[in-house]
Amino acid sequence: ANEILCMLYHYLVKYKGWTGPVVRNLATTHMLDRIAESFGEKCYEVPVGFKYISSKIDETDAVLGGRCAYGVLPIENSTRGSVSAVYDLLRSRRVHIVRSCRLAVRHALLGLPGTSLGEIREIRSHEQALGQCAGWLDTHPTVKRVAAPNTAMAAEAVAQAGRKDFAAIASPDCAELYGLEVLVDDVTDCGFNYTRFVCIAREPAVTPDADKLSLIVTLPHRSGSLSALLSRFAARGLNLTKLESSPIPGRDFEFMFCIDLDAPDPAILPGLLNDIGAQVESLTVLGLYHEQK
Repeated sequence: ANEILCMLYHYLVKYKGWTGPVVRNLATTHMLDRIAESFGEKCYEVPVGFKYISSKIDETDAVLGGRCAYGVLPIENSTRGSVSAVYDLLRSRRVHIVRSCRLAVRHALLGLPGTSLGEIREIRSHEQALGQCAGWLDTHPTVKRVAAPNTAMAAEAVAQAGRKDFAAIASPDCAELYGLEVLVDDVTDCGFNYTRFVCIAREPAVTPDADKLSLIVTLPHRSGSLSALLSRFAARGLNLTKLESSPIPGRDFEFMFCIDLDAPDPAILPGLLNDIGAQVESLTVLGLYHEQK
């Protein structure tokens, strides 16, 4: 079977080089199970291999190079907003979103068994997780914050260090996996904390249940260009669910726009894209796909 490369930034285990059916830990890996289910597969029931890749660029290139069928990337968090590096990759590498899902994320503070909060001098986690727990961390101003490639690797590093002055912010499941103790059950600032993951592929794949269209556009640098574009959506009764600007590298404070909208009737899609194309400098269709909520 083709390998599916999963970039699982906010939750559980890193899968290094597993090429057969992934059975161990899947029964308790809620996130991986939800991702697989939303993308149409129950991982532990089919012969699919998983490989962890620590770089978003390497993962995207693996998809483009045909070394895997799909990749999974975190694209947006309800607390911290968009992951701009992922949008940059989608635009520059021209891979396609073929599915997405929203998953609840809960962060716990993990440490060696018997550790007290007063002993902790350093907390490690992924930078997004540190940001999602910034309010709680601010109540411990003397504790150093250290960014890690992901939350699971932060927990593993704490376990390997064997020091009670180290702790990690990670999924509670990592405590059992790495022999750690949950010191604080939930340190997330916002109880409604969700991350959107997208499944990427080399070629577009539109399914009958597609309900979201994602675009990136650059506009002429003149008055009214954004308003003129938005009027095209309004004229067709289309509902925009995301409109976000991002700087264009190498341009003098000019911006591109990331747009999500409820998927239009397929019959009007060609006309819509042609109309948009006439209004913008560039148009990138990231995907027409279904989002599991």
